[in-house]
Amino acid sequence: MSFKLPPYSHPDFSQPPFADAPEVVFKDVGQAGVAPLNYHATSIYPEYFHFGKGEWRLLRETRMDCVVTREKDGSLAVREFRHLKPGDQVACGREEDGVDGIFVNSDPFGAEADNAHGFAFRTRIPRETSFSIIVDAFFQILDLRLSIPHGGNHFFDMGIPAIDLFDGSYRIWPWVNNVGRLIRFGRYNSGPISHFSVGKRRPIFHHQDPLSGFGHSGQKCSAASLLILEKTVFGVRSCLYWMEEEFSREKDYFKLRGQDNIFRYLPYDQVLVRVHEQDSLFEVLTRVAAARIAGCKTILSMRPHTCSRAAEFLKTADGIRFLDGLVPREETDEDLIKIVPMMPLIRYAASDRVPRSVYEAAAESGCHISRDPVLMEGRIEMIRYFHEQSICNTYHRYGNLGERAFPDG
Repeated sequence: MSFKLPPYSHPDFSQPPFADAPEVVFKDVGQAGVAPLNYHATSIYPEYFHFGKGEWRLLRETRMDCVVTREKDGSLAVREFRHLKPGDQVACGREEDGVDGIFVNSDPFGAEADNAHGFAFRTRIPRETSFSIIVDAFFQILDLRLSIPHGGNHFFDMGIPAIDLFDGSYRIWPWVNNVGRLIRFGRYNSGPISHFSVGKRRPIFHHQDPLSGFGHSGQKCSAASLLILEKTVFGVRSCLYWMEEEFSREKDYFKLRGQDNIFRYLPYDQVLVRVHEQDSLFEVLTRVAAARIAGCKTILSMRPHTCSRAAEFLKTADGIRFLDGLVPREETDEDLIKIVPMMPLIRYAASDRVPRSVYEAAAESGCHISRDPVLMEGRIEMIRYFHEQSICNTYHRYGNLGERAFPDG
């Protein structure tokens, strides 16, 4: 299990600026539902309030974009604006670094834990934006919980981030009835996937049974295995959506009169997906799916006698159905090096799984070795399988637009 909960980083309130911080200011509510000027808005992070003499109280329960009130017994409570009544005392202060007696611990697990997440668009993950790495961590936590004997049920509130991450659908868990069918029909030859109904509020398939197309081989799937397949479904849906919305479309961002400036994506002619013993099933299936959705001729390669759960799954009836005619090839690293000059792209799941000899052969031939982590977010994962091309077509002649000066029709 790769997920490990990092230790919480407690602030040291005996050090500046906390030691010299003033007490937090509370102001009375004058009108029902209206917070005082400069009210403090709560966040998703641990928050501390200074009550004087070095006493910093942790807000035990919080909620995004609410206010903090001091109750009659001196305790702190979080309230929505609509529940504020005249006379309520609301914590005020717009600074969150302690200078107003309020400290928001926005790095509760330390910078090292943030860096361990891997790729992100920004150096710090904002409070209200979801990333595939966050959902990856969620799946790891859920997988860990399922692997530990316990009683009762667990509820995970995915909320809006889960909706935003995939395709805006109101269905939080968008199952498909058969992932193999999804890949088979999702291959691009030309044109958009109009028959998929890939809309922002419409599921691709209208089936509600989770992965009902799998498990027909007579083998029992554990909860953890189903979880991996569900994670793969999310990734495949995201790849399909972004293929439709981004990678299959030519765009002219400038729209200049007399000149076309076309930006488009061209898929690699062929992609070799290399399977390693440490690859998870998600990493294998998602790479295969992304390459085929992009329209690349896909080769699935692994070392002889590769022993892993992912390799074993590919031999089952469900794995064969998923691959849909794609037969894995067994090749040693030496065999792989011989065909490197003929491969424009080799996709690994991690940099430490690429042998040095393969790096050296690729450097000599110009083959691109893609070894970034496999992500559920199709907008990022899919870009690895494309070239970017910009075309400038100046069609005017000394300002004369020719036939394009006339309206269509």
